Amino acid sequence: RAQTTTIAALRTAVIVSQALSRQKLVLDQITALNTVTSNLIESTSVQLRQQGAAINQQASESTIDVAKLQVAFDNVFATMDALDTFRAQSVDSMAQTVTALEGQIERAQPYLERTRAREGNAS
Repeated sequence: RAQTTTIAALRTAVIVSQALSRQKLVLDQITALNTVTSNLIESTSVQLRQQGAAINQQASESTIDVAKLQVAFDNVFATMDALDTFRAQSVDSMAQTVTALEGQIERAQPYLERTRAREGNAS
């Protein structure tokens, strides 16, 4: 009976030892998983804090350089002024051309009348 009890006790001890080893392995894996998860949560929160501050700083700053915007408007206004000047000069030039053509038309009028008179007499 001592032999049977001893062998049964040894088997039980081996089974319990294996179960405890497996349980320890599972506990170690769970601990490692919890550590990784905690570290991931912490690093994500640090990154969020840094990026949040950077986003707020950029949002509070002007995204367009005001001096360059001023130069752009100055260039647009200078172009508009140049167009106005060109139009005014063009109107003056066209008026001179029209006046010159009117003078030539008046000068050509007697020639036209003389030619018409000849054609009328010839028919």
